[in-house]
Amino acid sequence: MVSSTIEINTAINTKKKHSISRLKNATTPYVFVLPWLILFLSFTAYPLILSFYTSLTDFNPLDPTSINKFVGFTNYLELLKDKNFHTSLLNTLYFTVCTIPITTILAMLLAVALTQGIKLNTLFQVGFFFPTVTSMSVISLLWVLLLYKDGIISRVCILFGLEPRNWLLDKDTALPSIMAMCIWSAIGFYMLIYISALQSIPKELYEAAIVDGASSWQKFFFVTLPFLRHTTIYVIVLNTINSLQIFSEPQIMTKGGPAYYSTTAVLYLYRQGFTGHRMGYASAVGYVLFAIILVFALIQMKILKLDKGVDD
Repeated sequence: MVSSTIEINTAINTKKKHSISRLKNATTPYVFVLPWLILFLSFTAYPLILSFYTSLTDFNPLDPTSINKFVGFTNYLELLKDKNFHTSLLNTLYFTVCTIPITTILAMLLAVALTQGIKLNTLFQVGFFFPTVTSMSVISLLWVLLLYKDGIISRVCILFGLEPRNWLLDKDTALPSIMAMCIWSAIGFYMLIYISALQSIPKELYEAAIVDGASSWQKFFFVTLPFLRHTTIYVIVLNTINSLQIFSEPQIMTKGGPAYYSTTAVLYLYRQGFTGHRMGYASAVGYVLFAIILVFALIQMKILKLDKGVDD
């Protein structure tokens, strides 16, 4: 009788240990994920939900009770009629469409040139990358000095018999001037991404191409470019997201002027929320911009066929 009781207790204890062990194994992954989950819910999910709710209200940060002034989709309907928002959106799209091809091509060509074993290779890489690690505020202010009517660029124009102009106060050149500065400052970052991709291409492929009598251009188009496809997709998508969110450059260099000729969507959002105190309307602008960025990214990945491999 005693031995039976001991066996039963032993079996119960063994079962309890197995249950505890299974519970520990089941909960251990969640314990490791918990810190990230808390941060995600606190700093990503909650702000997203709150900002969407705010976009459905007439919230004024100077009047905390206005967060309860629910207006539905009135802010979104107003955006459809807001000509200034349309202008800022067109400026942003124009900026994005014009800068991305130039930045991508120049970054790729620089990367290819700097992987050919030229002298002072490292110095050139550091020089082109330096603007990336420099404060954008500092770069913007330096370009403001260059683009003044008496700046270096205008003086160079005089040497070629052209009229000097204040590039940032002219409606025809304000946004293109900002675009030129952004292309110059971004090339180095994307160049390093391409250099990293180029170094992963097997050298045997180039050796085989040389044996087959391929020229330098043929090696570039038939060996280099196919292996850079996924890198190019990454560069284009990342550059698109950054371009559609451009803010500090026009804010520092032109304040969005003259008139609204260099105002971007994010700058317009900032003005509505923090200058006009229309936080609900600004949140609606933010969600419209988010939708546009998402659509751009999906279209690019579809057109560039991200799901296909190098050998397809």
